[in-house]
Amino acid sequence: MNKKEEYRKIYTSSFSDTPEWASWFVDSVCSDDDIILGYGPEGTPVSGMAALPYRFAPLNPATEEALQAVYLAGVATLPKARGRGAMSALMRDALRLARMREIDVCTLIPAGRRLFFFYDKFGFTTVFYATEERYTSVHDFIPADDARYPEPDFEIFHNLEKGRPYTVCHSEKDFKNILTDARLSRGHVVTAVCGSGSAMAFANPMSDGTTYVSALLSNSEEAAESALSRLKEITGETSFLVMRDPDSGTKATLRARGMIRLLNVGRVLSSLAACSPDTTATIRVRDHLLTENDGIYRIKDGYCEKAASIAHHDRITLDVTVDVLARILFNTPRLGDVFNLPATRPAMYLMLD
Repeated sequence: MNKKEEYRKIYTSSFSDTPEWASWFVDSVCSDDDIILGYGPEGTPVSGMAALPYRFAPLNPATEEALQAVYLAGVATLPKARGRGAMSALMRDALRLARMREIDVCTLIPAGRRLFFFYDKFGFTTVFYATEERYTSVHDFIPADDARYPEPDFEIFHNLEKGRPYTVCHSEKDFKNILTDARLSRGHVVTAVCGSGSAMAFANPMSDGTTYVSALLSNSEEAAESALSRLKEITGETSFLVMRDPDSGTKATLRARGMIRLLNVGRVLSSLAACSPDTTATIRVRDHLLTENDGIYRIKDGYCEKAASIAHHDRITLDVTVDVLARILFNTPRLGDVFNLPATRPAMYLMLD
Protein backbone atom coordinates (compact mmCIF):
# COMPACT_ATOMS: atom_id res chain seq x y z
CA MET A 1 0.00 0.00 0.00
CA ASN A 2 1.49 3.39 -0.97
CA LYS A 3 1.81 6.42 1.31
CA LYS A 4 -1.42 8.12 0.20
CA GLU A 5 -3.43 4.92 0.59
CA GLU A 6 -2.05 4.43 4.09
CA TYR A 7 -2.97 7.99 5.01
CA ARG A 8 -6.42 7.71 3.40
CA LYS A 9 -7.15 4.71 5.63
CA ILE A 10 -6.15 6.65 8.75
CA TYR A 11 -7.98 9.82 7.65
CA THR A 12 -11.30 8.15 6.84
CA SER A 13 -11.24 6.28 10.17
CA SER A 14 -11.22 9.60 12.04
CA PHE A 15 -13.28 12.11 10.06
CA SER A 16 -16.84 12.07 8.71
CA ASP A 17 -16.20 13.89 5.42
CA THR A 18 -17.91 12.56 2.32
CA PRO A 19 -15.89 9.99 0.33
CA GLU A 20 -15.68 12.50 -2.52
CA TRP A 21 -14.22 15.21 -0.27
CA ALA A 22 -11.77 12.83 1.45
CA SER A 23 -10.52 11.49 -1.87
CA TRP A 24 -10.07 14.98 -3.26
CA PHE A 25 -8.17 16.11 -0.15
CA VAL A 26 -5.79 13.15 -0.07
CA ASP A 27 -5.29 12.81 -3.84
CA SER A 28 -5.31 16.45 -5.00
CA VAL A 29 -4.48 18.72 -2.05
CA CYS A 30 -1.76 16.58 -0.43
CA SER A 31 1.48 15.53 -2.08
CA ASP A 32 3.53 12.55 -0.89
CA ASP A 33 6.03 14.98 0.67
CA ASP A 34 3.21 16.67 2.63
CA ILE A 35 2.06 13.44 4.30
CA ILE A 36 3.77 12.39 7.55
CA LEU A 37 3.00 8.96 9.01
CA GLY A 38 3.58 7.52 12.46
CA TYR A 39 4.19 3.80 12.99
CA GLY A 40 3.10 1.39 15.70
CA PRO A 41 5.07 -1.42 17.37
CA GLU A 42 4.27 -3.75 14.45
CA GLY A 43 5.84 -1.34 11.99
CA THR A 44 2.56 -0.40 10.30
CA PRO A 45 1.19 3.19 10.03
CA VAL A 46 -1.24 4.06 12.84
CA SER A 47 -1.26 7.88 12.72
CA GLY A 48 -0.83 10.58 10.10
CA MET A 49 -1.14 14.21 9.11
CA ALA A 50 -0.64 16.53 6.17
CA ALA A 51 1.92 19.35 6.57
CA LEU A 52 0.79 21.82 3.90
CA PRO A 53 3.17 24.66 2.90
CA TYR A 54 2.21 28.34 3.16
CA ARG A 55 3.86 31.72 3.42
CA PHE A 56 3.48 33.77 6.59
CA ALA A 57 3.74 37.57 6.41
CA PRO A 58 5.24 39.99 7.34
CA LEU A 59 7.64 40.48 4.48
CA ASN A 60 11.21 41.27 5.46
CA PRO A 61 11.70 44.72 3.86
CA ALA A 62 15.39 44.00 3.29
CA THR A 63 14.86 40.73 1.39
CA GLU A 64 11.14 40.91 0.47
CA GLU A 65 10.83 37.37 1.82
CA ALA A 66 8.03 36.05 3.98
CA LEU A 67 8.47 33.48 6.70
CA GLN A 68 7.90 29.86 5.67
CA ALA A 69 5.00 28.05 7.35
CA VAL A 70 3.33 24.68 7.39
CA TYR A 71 -0.26 24.05 8.34
CA LEU A 72 -0.99 20.68 9.96
CA ALA A 73 -4.25 19.28 8.57
CA GLY A 74 -6.05 15.98 8.91
CA VAL A 75 -4.25 15.02 12.13
CA ALA A 76 -5.59 11.54 12.88
CA THR A 77 -4.93 8.18 14.59
CA LEU A 78 -6.50 4.80 13.88
CA PRO A 79 -9.14 4.00 16.55
CA LYS A 80 -7.29 0.86 17.71
CA ALA A 81 -4.11 2.87 18.40
CA ARG A 82 -5.62 5.80 20.30
CA GLY A 83 -4.59 6.55 23.86
CA ARG A 84 -1.17 4.94 23.46
CA GLY A 85 0.95 8.00 22.67
CA ALA A 86 1.03 7.50 18.88
CA MET A 87 0.03 11.07 18.07
CA SER A 88 2.39 12.57 20.65
CA ALA A 89 5.30 10.72 19.05
CA LEU A 90 4.20 11.76 15.56
CA MET A 91 3.80 15.40 16.59
CA ARG A 92 7.35 15.53 17.96
CA ASP A 93 8.69 13.92 14.77
CA ALA A 94 6.68 16.30 12.55
CA LEU A 95 7.99 19.40 14.31
CA ARG A 96 11.59 18.22 14.08
CA LEU A 97 11.13 17.36 10.40
CA ALA A 98 9.66 20.79 9.67
CA ARG A 99 12.60 22.45 11.40
CA MET A 100 15.02 20.35 9.31
CA ARG A 101 13.15 21.50 6.17
CA GLU A 102 13.86 25.13 7.20
CA ILE A 103 10.24 25.93 8.06
CA ASP A 104 9.92 28.90 10.40
CA VAL A 105 6.47 28.45 11.97
CA CYS A 106 3.91 25.68 12.26
CA THR A 107 0.17 26.41 12.45
CA LEU A 108 -2.98 24.38 13.01
CA ILE A 109 -6.65 24.61 13.90
CA PRO A 110 -7.61 22.06 16.60
CA ALA A 111 -10.52 19.82 15.58
CA GLY A 112 -12.10 20.22 19.04
CA ARG A 113 -11.85 22.49 22.07
CA ARG A 114 -10.05 19.95 24.26
CA LEU A 115 -7.31 19.58 21.64
CA PHE A 116 -6.07 23.10 22.36
CA PHE A 117 -4.70 21.66 25.62
CA PHE A 118 -3.14 18.69 23.82
CA TYR A 119 -1.16 20.93 21.45
CA ASP A 120 -0.04 23.16 24.33
CA LYS A 121 2.34 20.36 25.35
CA PHE A 122 4.29 20.75 22.12
CA GLY A 123 4.91 24.49 22.34
CA PHE A 124 1.85 25.63 20.39
CA THR A 125 -0.02 28.67 21.64
CA THR A 126 -3.35 30.22 20.61
CA VAL A 127 -2.75 33.41 18.64
CA PHE A 128 -5.26 33.22 15.78
CA TYR A 129 -8.67 34.67 16.57
CA ALA A 130 -11.70 35.76 14.59
CA THR A 131 -14.44 38.24 15.37
CA GLU A 132 -17.82 36.52 15.47
CA GLU A 133 -20.89 38.39 14.22
CA ARG A 134 -24.42 36.96 14.34
CA TYR A 135 -27.40 38.15 12.30
CA THR A 136 -30.99 36.91 12.46
CA SER A 137 -32.92 35.86 9.37
CA VAL A 138 -34.81 39.20 9.34
CA HIS A 139 -31.63 41.29 9.17
CA ASP A 140 -31.23 43.24 5.93
CA PHE A 141 -27.78 43.82 4.44
CA ILE A 142 -27.77 47.01 2.34
CA PRO A 143 -25.71 46.79 -0.86
CA ALA A 144 -23.94 49.78 -2.40
CA ASP A 145 -25.72 51.40 -5.34
CA ASP A 146 -22.78 50.69 -7.65
CA ALA A 147 -22.05 47.19 -6.36
CA ARG A 148 -21.18 44.53 -8.91
CA TYR A 149 -20.51 40.85 -8.35
CA PRO A 150 -17.78 39.32 -10.54
CA GLU A 151 -16.81 35.68 -10.49
CA PRO A 152 -14.31 34.69 -7.76
CA ASP A 153 -10.93 35.93 -8.84
CA PHE A 154 -7.49 35.20 -7.38
CA GLU A 155 -6.17 38.71 -8.01
CA ILE A 156 -8.94 40.27 -5.92
CA PHE A 157 -8.44 37.63 -3.23
CA HIS A 158 -4.66 38.12 -3.22
CA ASN A 159 -4.95 41.91 -2.91
CA LEU A 160 -7.35 41.56 0.03
CA GLU A 161 -5.05 39.08 1.72
CA LYS A 162 -1.79 40.97 1.27
CA GLY A 163 -3.42 44.17 2.51
CA ARG A 164 -3.42 42.74 6.01
CA PRO A 165 -0.15 42.23 7.92
CA TYR A 166 0.69 38.95 9.69
CA THR A 167 -1.41 36.62 7.57
CA VAL A 168 -1.02 33.00 6.51
CA CYS A 169 -1.03 33.61 2.75
CA HIS A 170 -2.53 31.41 0.03
CA SER A 171 -1.11 30.71 -3.42
CA GLU A 172 -3.19 30.58 -6.60
CA LYS A 173 -3.26 26.79 -6.26
CA ASP A 174 -4.55 27.16 -2.70
CA PHE A 175 -7.27 29.49 -3.98
CA LYS A 176 -8.41 26.90 -6.50
CA ASN A 177 -8.53 24.34 -3.69
CA ILE A 178 -10.70 26.74 -1.65
CA LEU A 179 -13.16 27.02 -4.55
CA THR A 180 -13.25 23.24 -4.96
CA ASP A 181 -13.84 22.82 -1.23
CA ALA A 182 -16.79 25.23 -1.45
CA ARG A 183 -18.28 23.27 -4.34
CA LEU A 184 -17.88 19.90 -2.64
CA SER A 185 -19.34 21.30 0.60
CA ARG A 186 -22.36 22.88 -1.17
CA GLY A 187 -20.99 26.28 -0.22
CA HIS A 188 -20.84 29.68 -1.91
CA VAL A 189 -18.12 32.20 -2.71
CA VAL A 190 -19.31 35.76 -3.37
CA THR A 191 -17.21 38.65 -4.63
CA ALA A 192 -18.45 42.25 -4.35
CA VAL A 193 -16.80 45.33 -5.86
CA CYS A 194 -18.01 48.90 -5.33
CA GLY A 195 -16.07 52.12 -5.84
CA SER A 196 -12.49 51.37 -4.86
CA GLY A 197 -13.54 48.70 -2.35
CA SER A 198 -13.87 44.95 -2.68
CA ALA A 199 -14.88 42.00 -0.52
CA MET A 200 -15.13 38.22 -0.69
CA ALA A 201 -17.40 36.04 1.43
CA PHE A 202 -16.91 32.28 1.79
CA ALA A 203 -19.97 30.48 3.16
CA ASN A 204 -21.32 27.02 3.91
CA PRO A 205 -24.71 25.82 5.17
CA MET A 206 -24.91 24.53 8.75
CA SER A 207 -27.11 21.65 9.90
CA ASP A 208 -29.46 24.04 11.72
CA GLY A 209 -30.07 26.11 8.58
CA THR A 210 -27.68 28.92 9.52
CA THR A 211 -25.36 30.26 6.82
CA TYR A 212 -21.81 30.05 8.19
CA VAL A 213 -19.49 32.64 6.63
CA SER A 214 -16.11 31.16 7.52
CA ALA A 215 -14.27 34.22 6.16
CA LEU A 216 -15.31 37.70 5.11
CA LEU A 217 -12.36 39.55 3.60
CA SER A 218 -12.83 43.20 2.72
CA ASN A 219 -11.14 46.56 2.44
CA SER A 220 -14.35 48.56 2.85
CA GLU A 221 -17.53 48.14 4.88
CA GLU A 222 -19.63 49.01 1.83
CA ALA A 223 -18.14 46.10 -0.10
CA ALA A 224 -18.52 43.75 2.89
CA GLU A 225 -22.19 44.69 3.29
CA SER A 226 -22.72 44.21 -0.44
CA ALA A 227 -21.13 40.75 -0.37
CA LEU A 228 -23.36 39.66 2.51
CA SER A 229 -26.42 41.11 0.74
CA ARG A 230 -25.63 39.10 -2.38
CA LEU A 231 -25.04 36.00 -0.27
CA LYS A 232 -28.44 36.39 1.36
CA GLU A 233 -30.09 36.60 -2.06
CA ILE A 234 -28.52 33.24 -2.87
CA THR A 235 -29.17 31.45 0.43
CA GLY A 236 -32.59 32.89 1.24
CA GLU A 237 -34.01 33.97 4.61
CA THR A 238 -31.46 32.34 6.89
CA SER A 239 -29.60 33.55 9.94
CA PHE A 240 -25.91 34.35 9.44
CA LEU A 241 -22.84 33.50 11.51
CA VAL A 242 -19.95 35.58 10.16
CA MET A 243 -16.26 35.27 11.05
CA ARG A 244 -14.24 38.42 10.37
CA ASP A 245 -10.78 39.86 10.94
CA PRO A 246 -9.77 39.73 14.63
CA ASP A 247 -9.28 43.51 14.67
CA SER A 248 -12.77 44.29 13.40
CA GLY A 249 -14.74 43.79 16.64
CA THR A 250 -14.62 43.98 20.40
CA LYS A 251 -12.86 41.55 22.71
CA ALA A 252 -16.22 40.13 23.75
CA THR A 253 -16.77 38.74 20.23
CA LEU A 254 -13.31 37.22 19.74
CA ARG A 255 -13.25 33.46 19.20
CA ALA A 256 -10.12 31.31 19.31
CA ARG A 257 -9.40 29.87 15.89
CA GLY A 258 -5.88 28.50 15.65
CA MET A 259 -2.46 27.99 17.14
CA ILE A 260 1.15 28.66 16.18
CA ARG A 261 4.44 27.00 17.03
CA LEU A 262 7.75 28.81 16.47
CA LEU A 263 10.19 26.44 14.79
CA ASN A 264 13.02 28.84 14.01
CA VAL A 265 13.08 31.61 16.62
CA GLY A 266 16.07 33.31 15.03
CA ARG A 267 14.40 33.78 11.66
CA VAL A 268 11.13 34.94 13.22
CA LEU A 269 12.91 37.55 15.34
CA SER A 270 15.09 38.60 12.40
CA SER A 271 12.00 39.24 10.30
CA LEU A 272 10.32 41.20 13.07
CA ALA A 273 13.53 43.19 13.70
CA ALA A 274 13.79 44.10 10.01
CA CYS A 275 10.17 45.28 10.04
CA SER A 276 10.73 47.32 13.24
CA PRO A 277 14.30 48.70 13.06
CA ASP A 278 13.79 50.91 16.13
CA THR A 279 13.31 47.90 18.38
CA THR A 280 16.12 47.04 20.81
CA ALA A 281 15.89 43.97 23.05
CA THR A 282 17.84 41.04 24.46
CA ILE A 283 15.66 37.95 24.72
CA ARG A 284 16.51 34.60 26.30
CA VAL A 285 14.42 31.75 24.85
CA ARG A 286 13.97 28.20 26.15
CA ASP A 287 12.50 25.40 24.04
CA HIS A 288 11.98 21.99 25.66
CA LEU A 289 11.48 20.22 22.34
CA LEU A 290 13.60 22.03 19.72
CA THR A 291 16.71 22.88 21.69
CA GLU A 292 18.22 24.59 18.63
CA ASN A 293 16.03 27.55 19.62
CA ASP A 294 17.61 27.85 23.08
CA GLY A 295 19.80 30.91 23.44
CA ILE A 296 20.15 34.67 23.73
CA TYR A 297 18.78 36.83 20.90
CA ARG A 298 19.94 40.42 20.56
CA ILE A 299 17.74 42.72 18.47
CA LYS A 300 19.11 46.09 17.40
CA ASP A 301 19.10 48.39 14.34
CA GLY A 302 16.86 46.07 12.34
CA TYR A 303 18.94 42.93 12.91
CA CYS A 304 18.88 39.94 15.22
CA GLU A 305 21.88 37.90 16.28
CA LYS A 306 22.01 34.79 18.44
CA ALA A 307 24.53 34.13 21.22
CA ALA A 308 25.04 30.97 23.24
CA SER A 309 25.54 32.81 26.53
CA ILE A 310 25.04 36.19 28.17
CA ALA A 311 27.77 38.81 27.65
CA HIS A 312 28.81 40.91 30.63
CA HIS A 313 27.12 43.98 29.16
CA ASP A 314 23.82 42.22 28.41
CA ARG A 315 20.64 43.12 30.22
CA ILE A 316 17.95 40.51 29.60
CA THR A 317 14.72 42.29 28.71
CA LEU A 318 12.69 39.11 28.29
CA ASP A 319 13.27 35.56 29.57
CA VAL A 320 10.59 33.25 28.18
CA THR A 321 9.70 29.85 26.80
CA VAL A 322 9.07 29.58 23.07
CA ASP A 323 5.27 29.50 23.45
CA VAL A 324 5.20 32.62 25.65
CA LEU A 325 7.35 34.46 23.11
CA ALA A 326 4.83 33.67 20.37
CA ARG A 327 1.98 34.79 22.62
CA ILE A 328 3.67 38.18 23.11
CA LEU A 329 4.72 38.78 19.49
CA PHE A 330 1.40 37.74 17.96
CA ASN A 331 -0.98 39.72 20.12
CA THR A 332 -2.37 43.23 20.39
CA PRO A 333 0.05 46.19 20.05
CA ARG A 334 -0.95 47.14 23.60
CA LEU A 335 0.66 43.98 24.98
CA GLY A 336 3.72 44.44 22.78
CA ASP A 337 4.20 47.93 24.20
CA VAL A 338 4.53 46.43 27.68
CA PHE A 339 7.66 44.58 26.54
CA ASN A 340 8.84 47.21 24.03
CA LEU A 341 8.35 44.72 21.21
CA PRO A 342 6.26 44.97 18.03
CA ALA A 343 3.06 42.94 18.29
CA THR A 344 0.15 42.44 15.90
CA ARG A 345 -2.69 39.94 15.89
CA PRO A 346 -2.17 37.52 12.98
CA ALA A 347 -4.91 36.08 10.77
CA MET A 348 -5.52 32.60 9.39
CA TYR A 349 -8.59 31.49 7.46
CA LEU A 350 -9.81 29.17 4.69
CA MET A 351 -7.48 26.36 5.75
CA LEU A 352 -9.74 23.45 4.68
CA ASP A 353 -10.46 22.73 8.35
